[in-house]
Amino acid sequence: MLKKIVLWFSVILVFLLAVAVIIAAFFEDALGKRLITELNKTLKSEITYKSFDLSLIKGFPNASASLKGVVIPDSQKGTLLEAESISFRFAMMSLFSEAYDIKSVVIENGALRISYDKAGQSNLDIFKPTPKATTSSEMSIALQEAIFKNIELIYEDVLKKQEVLANIHSGKLVGQFSSKEFSLGINGDFTTDFVEISGERFFPGKKMECDALLDVNMEEGIYEFRDVKWDIEGNVFDIDGKMIAKEKYADYDLTFGGKDCKFQSLVKILPPKYLEPLGGLSSTGKLVFSTAVKGRSSAKETPGVQLQLGIDRGTISHPDLGVPLRNVSFNARMSNGKERSSKKSTLQVSNFKASMAGKPLSFNLKIADFDNPKMDGTFNGTLPLKAIYKLLGSELITSGDGLVEVKDFKLKGNYSDMINPNRIGAVETFGDFIFKDALLKMNGQNITATSGKLNLKGNKLKVTDLRMEGAGSKFSLNGNFENLFPVMLADSLNSKDAELKFIAKINSKRMNLDKLFALTDIPVEEGDVSKEKFDSLEVEQTRQREHITKFLDGRFDVLVEKITYRKFEGENLKGELRFKNNLLEINDAAMASMEGNYKLDGEVYFTEKPKLEARMVCNRIDSKEFFRQWENFGQEELTHKNIKGRLNGKILIRAYWDEQGNYLDDKLYALADLNFKSGEIYNLKMLEGFSSYVKKNDLKRIKFENLRNYVEIDKGKIRIPIMFIQNNAMNMTVAGFMSFSGKLEYFVKINAAQVFWNKINIFKKGNKPIKAKNGMTNTYFRIYGSLDNYQYSMDRKRATRKFESSERYKKKLHKKLTEAFNAVDLITEDPDLEDKNSSKRKAEKEEPSEPEEKETKEEKEAAETVNVEELDLNFEDENEDDLEYIEDF
Repeated sequence: MLKKIVLWFSVILVFLLAVAVIIAAFFEDALGKRLITELNKTLKSEITYKSFDLSLIKGFPNASASLKGVVIPDSQKGTLLEAESISFRFAMMSLFSEAYDIKSVVIENGALRISYDKAGQSNLDIFKPTPKATTSSEMSIALQEAIFKNIELIYEDVLKKQEVLANIHSGKLVGQFSSKEFSLGINGDFTTDFVEISGERFFPGKKMECDALLDVNMEEGIYEFRDVKWDIEGNVFDIDGKMIAKEKYADYDLTFGGKDCKFQSLVKILPPKYLEPLGGLSSTGKLVFSTAVKGRSSAKETPGVQLQLGIDRGTISHPDLGVPLRNVSFNARMSNGKERSSKKSTLQVSNFKASMAGKPLSFNLKIADFDNPKMDGTFNGTLPLKAIYKLLGSELITSGDGLVEVKDFKLKGNYSDMINPNRIGAVETFGDFIFKDALLKMNGQNITATSGKLNLKGNKLKVTDLRMEGAGSKFSLNGNFENLFPVMLADSLNSKDAELKFIAKINSKRMNLDKLFALTDIPVEEGDVSKEKFDSLEVEQTRQREHITKFLDGRFDVLVEKITYRKFEGENLKGELRFKNNLLEINDAAMASMEGNYKLDGEVYFTEKPKLEARMVCNRIDSKEFFRQWENFGQEELTHKNIKGRLNGKILIRAYWDEQGNYLDDKLYALADLNFKSGEIYNLKMLEGFSSYVKKNDLKRIKFENLRNYVEIDKGKIRIPIMFIQNNAMNMTVAGFMSFSGKLEYFVKINAAQVFWNKINIFKKGNKPIKAKNGMTNTYFRIYGSLDNYQYSMDRKRATRKFESSERYKKKLHKKLTEAFNAVDLITEDPDLEDKNSSKRKAEKEEPSEPEEKETKEEKEAAETVNVEELDLNFEDENEDDLEYIEDF
C-alpha cells in the first residue's frame, strides 16, 4: 500500500512539473514583453538585458520572472545598477488573469552605484513623472519587498565628502515602497571595505549585521529609528531616535550605545590615524559605550555630541607595557558643549583605578577647551619600570626594573602656559617622585637610581640625594631646576625659547667617561647596516645631542674622587660645568693625576659640527705616565718606554668633529709650553745615527736637567721650534717637525769639539749633563725621511737658515700662548751658545740690543709680520735644493 502511495505521489509531482514547464513556456514570451514595457514606462532611460526567463518552480508557490544580464542607467549618463539577474515575484494564479501584481524583487550578483554631485544632485532621478491612470489590463508593480544577494554597494557624495564601499552578502528591505510614507524593515549582513567621511576612513574591512525597523517619510526626508540592532564585529549597538535629511543640512536626535562591548574590536572601527597612537591597545572586561547626537549638521553648524565610556574590572594591555593593567575601572565622558564647538568641548576621566605588577595606581583627569586645553589632573601610584620602560621612547633602553613611587602629583593649568617659560608660573603643580632601586638597561649597561627624591612645586623641581650607579660610575645629584614643563613640551624649533635653568651638585666616588659616553652610542655596529644608514644614524645622534643641550642653562658643581677616560686616570676632580645655548664651559677645574696635578678651563660647543677648546696647566706630572695615559699622542717613536722625568706645562687644545660625530685628527690644533725637569730619554732609535760621535752607553741613556720649549700641532704636523737640549751625551740645538703620517725633518747643531772630547774623555764619571758651552766648531745635521726610514746628513747652510726663521716662529707661538694663558715667559737661546760667526751674532756686535726682557724693534716687527706659512717648520724654501725629499708634503 505504501509503495502505491509513493508511486502515485511521484506521478502527480512529475505531472505538475511538466504542467509548470508547459505553462511557463506558453506565458514566457508574452509576460517578458509586458514586464519590460511596464518597466520602461516608468524609467527615463530604457533598461537593457540579455535574456528573460519565467520559472514557476524557483519561487514556488509564486512565479518568478527573471531578467538576465541587466543594466539600468542612472540620471547622469552612468550606470545605476548592473546585475546578473533581477527576479520579479508574483502570485502564480495571476498568470490566468489580465493583470500581474508584482510585490517583490530579488537582485543578485551585481553592483549598485549611488552618487551625489557637487550641486547635490543624485543619480537616482531615473523615474518619469507619475503617468495618468492605467487600464485594468496593465501590469501592477507595487514593490513591498526587495532582496539583495551578493551586491557591491558604491556610494559617493561629493558635496558632503562621504564615500562608502561595501559588499551586501544578503539583505532584505520590507515596506510599501510605492507610498510616500511607510515603515521599512531592514535585515542583512554585509562587509565594509571602508566608510569615508571628510577624508577620514572608518570601519575598514568590518563585518556587520543589521536588524532594524524605520518609519520613513520620503517627501519630508524623515527617518525614525525604532528597535534598531547593529552588530559590528560582535559588538551589538542600539540606535534610537530620528533624523531629518534635507538637501543642505540634516537634523539629528539620536542615541547610539552598547553594552558588554569588546574594546579591542570597538576601537578598530576608527580611522588608521586614530589607531596609530593606540598602537595595539587591547582590553577585556565589561565595556559600556553610549553616544548622543542632537542638533543640525551643515556647512556652518555642528550637532551636539555626548559620549560616555566605562570599564569595570577589566584589563588594558599594550605592546609598550611590560605587564597589563589589571582590575581596571573608570568612567569617561566627552562633550562638545552647549555651543557645540571645540572651545567648549570637555573630556573627563573619573576614578581611574588599576594595578600594575601588583602595585596600585589611580588618577583623575579633566580637559576643557580643546582649542587651548586647560588640564586638571591628579595621580598616585607606584610605577614598576619593567612595565613602563618602553614608554620612555628610546630604543637604547631595552629593559627596566625597580620602582618609582608617585605621591600626590597634581597638575592644573592651561597648556599654553605650560609651554611658555614666561607663563609657567600660572600653572599649579606639585608632587613627589621617589626612586627605589629604579634600573634601566641602556645600550647594554645597567643604570640604577638606588634612592633619591624629586619634589615638584610650582615651576621648581628639587632633586634630593638622587644616587645613581652604573656604567662604571657612582654618583649623587642634588639641585634645583626650573622650567621643566616648558622644556619637556617644547616643539622641535623651541619657538618659546624654553630653557632648563638649574644649579646642581654632582658628587662621585668614581666616574668612567668611556662607559658613560657609550650609553648614547649608536645601537648598531658599522657593517650591520648600510654605510648610508649608519652615517644617517650618526648624524641623528649628533643632532639629538645638540637638541638636548640647547635647552640647558645652568651649572653643575662637580666633585669626583676618581675619574677615568681611556687610559687617563685622575683623582679629586673639582670644578664647575656651566651650560648655556649648546655651549658647555669648564671653569676652574682641578685634579690630581700622574703624580702631579692639572688645572683646566675650556669650552665644548654642541653644534652640528661639535668642537672643543681647552686650556690646561700641568704641574710636576710624571712624564712616563703623561705619555702612557695620553697613548703616546698617536706616535711610536718617542713613547712612555723611552722617557722619565717631571713635566710642567701649559697646553692649548682645539679639537673638531664632523656632523657624524667622527673626530677630525687632521684639524686638531694644540699649542704647548712644556718644561721637563730632571729627565731621561733612553733607547731612542733615532739617536743611534750619532753613535759615530758619541759613546753608545751615553746614547742609550740620555739625561738632562731642564728641557723647555714650545710645541705646536697643526694640520697633522707636530712642530718644534729651536731649542737647546743639555744632556750627558751631547748638548745640541734642535728644531723640526714630524707629521701624523710619520714624515719628519729635524735640524741639529752640536759643539763638535765638545762632543769629541766627551767621547775620548776616559776620566768622565757618571751620566751628568755636559756643561753648556759653545765653540767655533759647531756641526750641523739634518735628519729627514720617515719614522721607518730616516737618514742623516750634514747641512750647515740650511740648518742655520732654519734656526733663524725658527726664532721668529717661536715669538709667534709665545704671543699665542700669552693670549691664552695671560703670562708666559719667552724662551730664548743663551747667547753664549750661538755661533761665533752667525749673522745674528755679528748684527748684535754692530748694534747694541735692548735689555733681555724687551724685544728689539726689529724683533717685534718680525714677530708681528711673520707669515705663518713662511715659518711652517717643514722648511719648504723656494730653492730646489731644499725640496729634495719633501716635495710630497
